[in-house]
Amino acid sequence: MVVRFCLVLMLVGSALPVAATTLPEKLELEYDLTRNGIGIGEVNRTLQHRADGSYLHTMWTRPTGLARLLTQTEWREEGEFIVQGADVLPRHFSETRTGDKRAYEHRVAFNREKSMLLFGNAASQPLPRDIQDQSSAIYALMLNPIAQAGERILPLTDGKNIETYRFIYQGKESLPTPFGTHETVVIRRVSQRQFEREQRCRTQTKPDADCKEPDDFTLWLAPAKGYVPVKLKRRRKDETTTMILRKLSDQ
Repeated sequence: MVVRFCLVLMLVGSALPVAATTLPEKLELEYDLTRNGIGIGEVNRTLQHRADGSYLHTMWTRPTGLARLLTQTEWREEGEFIVQGADVLPRHFSETRTGDKRAYEHRVAFNREKSMLLFGNAASQPLPRDIQDQSSAIYALMLNPIAQAGERILPLTDGKNIETYRFIYQGKESLPTPFGTHETVVIRRVSQRQFEREQRCRTQTKPDADCKEPDDFTLWLAPAKGYVPVKLKRRRKDETTTMILRKLSDQ
């Protein structure tokens, strides 16, 4: 089964804030995508600061090599946000899947005047405080990084649903990549449901099956590169999908 992150990838809390950085005027990131150590595709992420002060961000995920013989499925994301102080404020976001029978398009607009999330294919919902879309969250972490012990809570939307996540500081790590070796800050992202499950598992004398293979998502952010994510890893049961940065271009 092709997991969405396989060809996609994917802040209020107790951590003390660090001084906000700035986002680049233009950013292009290229990642190699692997599943259980086997190359299956590539991911391109871009960020562009526009003349009106807003930022446009995109992501394109597609199969490559032998994986392309098995699937033509691709994902594209596009969104827009503005920055106010240390806050990233999304304006709209879309995710589109093409190339198979499960194709879809999810869209959402962030209406701050009415404090509503306006979904293209679902009922509108109240706009949660600190809401991010699943890609703008990356830039929120770059702009206002978690650089020391603690955690933040952040609601995310994929253009269809909303789910609350905890971003938990894990420490620092020297990470070799095709783009060189980088000193990184490691952040683990878990859903609120997963967090509560893990809390329950810690109290069990004989943990059940849910406790043996936790689902999570980990980011390695490089401070010397403006906290750009140089590695992202998602673990789901017996499957691990990883994005490793191979090229960075910024201005």
